[in-house]
Amino acid sequence: MIPSLSAVLSVVYAMYRMGKKFGAMEERFKHIDERFESLKLYIDARFNEIDKRFSDMDRRFNELRDYVDKRFNELKEYVDTRITRLGKAFSSYQEFFVEYLSVKGVVSEEEATMLKNEASKLSSQTVANLEEAEEFRELGRKAVAEYWSR
Repeated sequence: MIPSLSAVLSVVYAMYRMGKKFGAMEERFKHIDERFESLKLYIDARFNEIDKRFSDMDRRFNELRDYVDKRFNELKEYVDTRITRLGKAFSSYQEFFVEYLSVKGVVSEEEATMLKNEASKLSSQTVANLEEAEEFRELGRKAVAEYWSR
């Protein structure tokens, strides 16, 4: 059985129309692929920009941390120096006071030497601890108040 010419023409025409439809679909997919590629490039650029910003922020944070650490260390050194100087001044005051008491005859030379040695020991221990230094000062005040008249 031979297909009729109209049937063959109908099949050819249908295939032609399907080919056109597939061609149009392929064009649309090509356009969609281009859009996806464009979107991918845009997203990559945005992520690169975000990475750069985070790198800059991280660098700035590290610079700030280093600056704060440096300033804190400078402050610590300053406070340490001041406390050491205060301790030395207090020790000198104690020695002067004991010498004064010795000259006035309140304590003997041997007692003065012993008091200076003990005061020196206590002073060196209390320089590192301000609370102990304040306590030691109060003890000194009490001793002066109680024994000054002798």
